[in-house]
Amino acid sequence: MEPPVKKYLLALLVAVALWPGTAATQTVLYQYPFIQAAADGDLATVNSMIRRGAKINQVHPDKTTALLEAAKAGHQDVVRVLLQQKAWTEFKDSSGATPLSYAAERGHAGVVYELIEGRADAETYDGQGLTPLIKAARNGRVEVIRLLIGAGVDVNRTDYAGISALEWAQRNRWNSIVNDLETVGAQ
Repeated sequence: MEPPVKKYLLALLVAVALWPGTAATQTVLYQYPFIQAAADGDLATVNSMIRRGAKINQVHPDKTTALLEAAKAGHQDVVRVLLQQKAWTEFKDSSGATPLSYAAERGHAGVVYELIEGRADAETYDGQGLTPLIKAARNGRVEVIRLLIGAGVDVNRTDYAGISALEWAQRNRWNSIVNDLETVGAQ
């Protein structure tokens, strides 16, 4: 194949893959390098882009931000830098989840700590009525549970189905979480 033909075919493949409404357009972060660097935990690139004027709260078409992606992936150092730059802690993605929701669910205790220190709302509900505490309890995230309890969350809040963090922990047999929640008055 001649080089111009290869170039044309490559351009055609890229154009088709990025056609609006295709699956590829729903997950491509590389078109948003700042968000991609945060998702990758690339602190050097994040800092460099901030120095060059990156939009800290840029929103990707899939309704995500640099802070949300860094929190999902557990990149505590990137989260800390973004919070210092006043990143939105309460931004919700299409499922209604915040950076704290993802960090709690995935057990990223260091990120949860940073977000609590950054004054993220630890009582927020996602689209299913799940709080960060409930998400952590459902997934057995002991250290996260302790951080959230220490932040003073209401341990008796329930999801939209009326199930509390304590009940989720009991269902999943997370005995240390059950003990921690009962110790602080969960019912």
